[in-house]
Amino acid sequence: MSVLFLPRPRLWAPICTSICTWAFVAVVMQLTWLDPASATACLPLLQRAPPLELELFTQNPSRVLSYALSDDAKLEDKVTVYLSTNPEVTTAIKELLIKTPSSRHYAIGKALGRAALHCGAIEPAYTRKIFTFVSTLRNSDVLAGFTSIEPSNGAQLGTIGKVPPAGAGGTALITGEFGTELANPFSDPPLPQ
Repeated sequence: MSVLFLPRPRLWAPICTSICTWAFVAVVMQLTWLDPASATACLPLLQRAPPLELELFTQNPSRVLSYALSDDAKLEDKVTVYLSTNPEVTTAIKELLIKTPSSRHYAIGKALGRAALHCGAIEPAYTRKIFTFVSTLRNSDVLAGFTSIEPSNGAQLGTIGKVPPAGAGGTALITGEFGTELANPFSDPPLPQ
């Protein structure tokens, strides 16, 4: 057999390398540029919700209810992942709250609190957005779930529904057990000790 009749394996190597390179570039573009929410998410890449699943959630939020059935832990985990992946899905969460029985609102509130903790260290603006969303809902079950989350690293979720400490002095404009009484604006400021 002559050397002239053997196939040339080196001919395919540059073609395969360029195809693999372009495939890698396409995957990176899909993950960062084409889906801006995944580029600015509060979770690491492997913990985020897939873009298709997130899109299906925004189109029909009640899909989570059929997935979780009566398991509040599953509901809490899914809502946390969705909101931590893309904090812009708050409108879908509002629709989910409308379709969810009130007995499960506490679990959704806990999910909102956990998502706020995830976003607190990475993007504080998202935490403020979640905080504002919870405060505008005016749902006591969601608020109770949101405030029940205890941060492990000393981060603060906010002061929704919390009374200022007793030693706060005259710094608060609203006082009282439920935050419904106006403070005296002419009272003397507390002296440093």
